[in-house]
Amino acid sequence: ALTQYIKDSEHDIIGMPLSYLDETLPPFNNEDFYFSFKLGFTPEFDINISDKVTVDEYEVEITDEMVNETIERMSKQFEDTTQVDVAEAGDFIAGKVTEKEGNFEVDTLIPLKRVAESQLPLFVGLTKEDTVEFDLSEAFPDAKQRSLALGIKEEEAEKLSHCHFAVTDITRTSAPKMDAEFFKKATGEDLETEEDFRNKVRDLIHVPHKENSDMLLNYDIRTAVLGASNLKISEEFTKAWFDHLQRSADEKQPIKASDYTSYVEQLHWEIITGKLAKEHDLKVSEDELKDEARKFAKKLFAQMGMGSVPEEQLDNIAQMYLDDEKGEQKAKLRKDAITEKTFTLIKSQITLNQHVISSEEYTTMMDKRNKEIEEKFNQTTEETAVEAVEEKSAE
Repeated sequence: ALTQYIKDSEHDIIGMPLSYLDETLPPFNNEDFYFSFKLGFTPEFDINISDKVTVDEYEVEITDEMVNETIERMSKQFEDTTQVDVAEAGDFIAGKVTEKEGNFEVDTLIPLKRVAESQLPLFVGLTKEDTVEFDLSEAFPDAKQRSLALGIKEEEAEKLSHCHFAVTDITRTSAPKMDAEFFKKATGEDLETEEDFRNKVRDLIHVPHKENSDMLLNYDIRTAVLGASNLKISEEFTKAWFDHLQRSADEKQPIKASDYTSYVEQLHWEIITGKLAKEHDLKVSEDELKDEARKFAKKLFAQMGMGSVPEEQLDNIAQMYLDDEKGEQKAKLRKDAITEKTFTLIKSQITLNQHVISSEEYTTMMDKRNKEIEEKFNQTTEETAVEAVEEKSAE
């Protein structure tokens, strides 16, 4: 009956009906059962967004220095390795370390760049099958480096001093050639020239910065739109609604009382964007939904370090999400697509002030903004807590 009432009602319902215990109702008997629900009706409100609403948009400048540093890291990650006959500083020497007077022995790989400078001459010039005597604590004064060199615990390495090292192999690393093979390893894409490679690296650096700046922009747009709306929801209802959320939350992911302000703000935002989507007839086609699923799959692969994924594999993963039996993933993808369309709509109606800033300036700004946001929610949470105490005392 309640479901039919909601369908027939001309009012927009906030969320779902909230069941509660009404002690004024008669108790159950064998024939009659009484239930009580609280319904939140969306009030009439206006969303006053226009080009008079201004929001700052930031783009991080990707400098040549940032590109060079990234290429240097990639070069170290994909260094060329060759076997050599005579050891030089910076080489890796494989062999067996044995205690001069004891039973300890271990096969290991010693990086000469980690050996103390005073002891380096003992190792430079060694050839395969050579044996050298050295003091472990002098070669590796740092206890952590000592344990890493032998692959044993620090306390075990502390007990060792005079050792023999029998060489079996010597490996030398060098920076890779700037060719198509290296470009493929570093980016996962087929690139021919170094210019193409640098442009691709620039794009790779730009992606996470763009994602972060988009998140900030969307947050600021949301704040501006909330401020431009006169939507007011009954505090009596929001408290009952939040209490219902807390009671029905998963025990492994409880909703804290301090989350009240952010949850209520999110509720306002969903009502406002719902109205915008309805007024502008924002819908998601099946093709758009599949594109959203592909973007989601591509993002997951990127998080696993797989920047380049075959199109067929992306299509298969996307279809798997769309065919989810419960339909939960499909519903989430549809909601995300509508949200993106809503932000696009809002951006077309407000004024965006665009700024290009350095990575350092962006980091400083974000530190300040995060602190402001934290203080905002801490302040409103404290005010809510005081009100709750006062209400309890009045009861």
